Amino acid sequence: MHEPLTGEWRSRLEQNLAAHLGMVRAPDSLWERVEAALEPRETTSVRGSAWRLAACLAVAAAAAAIWFAHRRPESPSTLEAAAMRVHQEFLGHPERLDLRTQSAAELRNWLGENSSLTAAVALARPQPDPDALELVGARWISFQGQRVAAIAYRVGVFPATLLIARARDLEPRQRESLTRKHIVVRNVEGTAWKLFSWETHGQVYALVSSLPDQSQRACVLCHVEPERRQMILRMKFSG
Repeated sequence: MHEPLTGEWRSRLEQNLAAHLGMVRAPDSLWERVEAALEPRETTSVRGSAWRLAACLAVAAAAAAIWFAHRRPESPSTLEAAAMRVHQEFLGHPERLDLRTQSAAELRNWLGENSSLTAAVALARPQPDPDALELVGARWISFQGQRVAAIAYRVGVFPATLLIARARDLEPRQRESLTRKHIVVRNVEGTAWKLFSWETHGQVYALVSSLPDQSQRACVLCHVEPERRQMILRMKFSG
């Protein structure tokens, strides 16, 4: 009988999987089998049901780690490069904003009134806020002839910049570099920044975080639920 994996070995296994396995779409039949395994059956012992539940949860956790923590070695896309440029501009000239606000509701309204873009910025922060997140404001930038929203905020004392664009406004090769709901992570050469990019609900995002440790904390701009926040903080990046 094999010895159970320790936390350290399990972490290494997840990182290796994330580094070497590509993203694929799970067949619909897989989810049917998972749901069937989770349904209680009169002929199944409690111990057997608990084992299947634990196995399903382990698979889901590993899949979540791979979904979130894939790192791409090639050079940044033009949208990611734009995010880094705007982040640098915000660092040097924080006053260059079209909207200066600390209100998530005001930011959402501003986007809605001036574009078809939406920002799922959390309307309410936990109190006290464990991340000390503070909105600074937003501005419009021009990208490939289209207007893109750039949101500036801080996590503690560390700045972060989020770019939001409509996916249909990107060139085809730009969209091919992103997989829906798959977050790509990279280090920014010559800096301590981390760069995240993804596509979901018809919008493309590029996030630059200056946080030196657990840079993924910048994602709590939109995700404040305790369970989601803890999942983000536990994510390990490959590479």
